[in-house]
Amino acid sequence: MVAVKLNVPIIDISKFPRELQGPLAPIVQTLKGITSILGGQASLEDNRNAAVIQVDCVHASEVPIAKEILRGQPAFFQPLYTTVSRTDPTPALPVACTPQPLNYSRTDGYVGLTLRFNNEGAPTGYAGEVLSSFVGGGSAVPLTSNQIAEVTSIPVTPGDWLLSALGSFNNVPTGGTVSQVGIATTAGATGIGTLGTSSAHIPLTCNANAALSLAVPDFPVTVAATTTYRLKTLAVFGGGSCGGFGRITAVRTEPHLFGYTASVTGILWGG
Repeated sequence: MVAVKLNVPIIDISKFPRELQGPLAPIVQTLKGITSILGGQASLEDNRNAAVIQVDCVHASEVPIAKEILRGQPAFFQPLYTTVSRTDPTPALPVACTPQPLNYSRTDGYVGLTLRFNNEGAPTGYAGEVLSSFVGGGSAVPLTSNQIAEVTSIPVTPGDWLLSALGSFNNVPTGGTVSQVGIATTAGATGIGTLGTSSAHIPLTCNANAALSLAVPDFPVTVAATTTYRLKTLAVFGGGSCGGFGRITAVRTEPHLFGYTASVTGILWGG
């Protein structure tokens, strides 16, 4: 079962969290009329125009609700509050407390409900999380002309992130023609990102044996499953040797909610 009827008094506002008591007053007043013949109780058998239900929801995923809960066609779902689970009253991430539409196109006899939990209610410390890896010039990766090299990498967990990098070349030999720094997910000597977003490119020209640095500014990524992002360098030069070093950084902008589940209590209204 993904939705259960609450067989508890629903006309006592004090049963709800304090911050919801004011906004709930008009709804509860309406429910008093609906449930007056039931002695303040909502039940599947007697109250078929509206029902207070709990739905176990996965973020942004549709869950089925039986049409038979109400006498007529369910019209919309009005969320009231969320908890960690049906048995754990600890507050969970909220959903929008506005009427939520239902999907009537299902062919399995159910109506579908899709809710999105609000990232702004995430636990402290999610947004702003920083992942970074740095390789200094003293440990520069030896480069072969015209061959991509991986300098360092970071595993990025699910969520929304801003990625950036600073790649450097040391002991730049004379006769250098190309230098490129990028961020890619492929390992080894392939993939160096896309110019203009995840990669930067300039001619490899500077004083002999000097250092040259290139920056990849912030660009956003949404990660569904833990993915390794890699700092890559590429140099083209005629002779001598060259090394690549630098850092790659990811800053979380939103906590991941893929697979996040909580129990949402609300009113299923009939039409």
